[in-house]
Amino acid sequence: MFACFSKYFLRLYFVAIAALFAVLMAVGIWRHYSDVPFWDMWDGYLGFYTRAGQGWGAWWEQHNEHRLILSRLIFWVDLHCWHGSMVLPYILNGFFPLLIAGNFVFVFQRLHGSAGQSSLVPIAVAAVMVVLATSWVQHENFTWIFESQVFLAYLLPLLAFTLLAHAQAAGRRRSVWLAWLAGLASAGAMANGILALPLLTLQAWALRLRKRYICILLLTSVLIWCFYFYDYHMLGQNLAQKGLVRIIEHSEVMWIPYAGPLHAVRWLSFVRYLLLFLGGPWYFVLQKIALWPVMAAGVLWLILALITAWRVLRPPVQPYPVALLMLIVYIGAAALGVAHGRVVFGVEQALSSRYLTPQFMAWTALLLLGVYLWPRATASRLALGGYAAIVLLLLPAQLQGIDVAFGQSASLRIPALAIQLGIRDFERIRQISYDGERTFALVQQARRERLAVFGEPDMQLALRYWSGASFAVQISPMRCDGYVDAVESIPDVSDAVRICGWLYDPHGRQVPSLVLLSGGARGRGVALGGLWRPDVGQAEHARQASVAGFCGYLQGSALAAGTPVMLTGWVKQRPVCTLTLDPRQWRK
Repeated sequence: MFACFSKYFLRLYFVAIAALFAVLMAVGIWRHYSDVPFWDMWDGYLGFYTRAGQGWGAWWEQHNEHRLILSRLIFWVDLHCWHGSMVLPYILNGFFPLLIAGNFVFVFQRLHGSAGQSSLVPIAVAAVMVVLATSWVQHENFTWIFESQVFLAYLLPLLAFTLLAHAQAAGRRRSVWLAWLAGLASAGAMANGILALPLLTLQAWALRLRKRYICILLLTSVLIWCFYFYDYHMLGQNLAQKGLVRIIEHSEVMWIPYAGPLHAVRWLSFVRYLLLFLGGPWYFVLQKIALWPVMAAGVLWLILALITAWRVLRPPVQPYPVALLMLIVYIGAAALGVAHGRVVFGVEQALSSRYLTPQFMAWTALLLLGVYLWPRATASRLALGGYAAIVLLLLPAQLQGIDVAFGQSASLRIPALAIQLGIRDFERIRQISYDGERTFALVQQARRERLAVFGEPDMQLALRYWSGASFAVQISPMRCDGYVDAVESIPDVSDAVRICGWLYDPHGRQVPSLVLLSGGARGRGVALGGLWRPDVGQAEHARQASVAGFCGYLQGSALAAGTPVMLTGWVKQRPVCTLTLDPRQWRK
């Protein structure tokens, strides 16, 4: 009876924690939502959309070493149909991990039929697969829409290998062509996607498929490689074009990735980077205690990969284990490429959040092969305890997804406001764009067509007011609570200053999202609210006042006049309260 209760409890535990991880991933994505382009998105998202309207070449152009055709399709649909709201990419970033987990579950179901394990093992292993696929330690791939390419670059090859295995196992000819399409699409995800078709060819040969299928896959592989590398530029040239050479020049290693042969790499750093990449998930499972256990895990992964390859390829060869083996080879090859091209940024960069998706998939593939090859060991009490412990140790990182800092998304809108107003406040703009001056050229169409953050009502109202438009609105008689904490000059900008403070409507108990400043006829200013100010929340005895901070820009003539400046707080496009302050009392 106790054993039955224990099994029931463990089943409930694994089902509940898998569901919890998936829900927390969705909540974390929702809480981190922002329609402000970030880093590569200025060129690869908004800039691409502008160039796509000028010719088809924008779809094929390189971004670093990649040709991001599939991600660009997502971006184009989002910009063309929803004006860059970025809702679609965020939804897909949460959907792709679930597809990865679903694919692994499908393969596991096919493998488990002959494994002969108790009913508890499939639930435990399936829970681990869902947990690894949705783990928040890969949060950059969830919260940065530009990283949809990472999911696609590994989801599509996994799908291709699975479909080809299914074609052999179920005798479905149509699955061969679906696998071919998935392998073809992989080349449009990231540069490592071009490995999918050659590995599909190798898989077809290992499974003894018909020669015509093998020949078609081989021929397509050659054509894709020739087409992909036609007019291809090495990564160093692309980094120079994007202004990243300045970053690398200040690093210890003075060379550009892929600009020279492999012997230019410090071999010790290369090996350490590779091992950290392969063992990366254990850095978070072991609560970041040290790097050496992670490298040891990388060595263990390599050993297990070689052992499983030897076992899987022994006759009689089974379709689904071969599919998992091809995924392992694919990820291993990708790891070599990443280590070669990114070791220049330091070995710890191998533990970057955006690289953890393939690492989790690599360990998931090994887990499934282990369950298939060693069913007794992987169904033991020790193994079940290990499954339960691993998912529990990853839970603290998962909770960080919903613990987003208040005002974090609002702070990204301040440099976007500077871009909207045409103020070259590069100190702030560099928080979201590494090429400040070029950013203004990239956003011309976005500002004109009101795309992404530039189409928000507050941003539009701010631009109209800053440009001198008048508003036939009634000034609210309600008085705001607030203060201006800082007025800062902007390097190389003489006609505007940066202004920060806080504003709160105590009557409506609400925080203005937009603050318009007026120095009479002498000058105007605009600021965006929602910034984190816990001290204001304590002083006002209101939780919502903890995000009453604002920051923006004021025309210099308003300060030069020395007259009182009126601050008007706006909520949902209407003024809710006003406050008049003497500029001479502001701290500078």
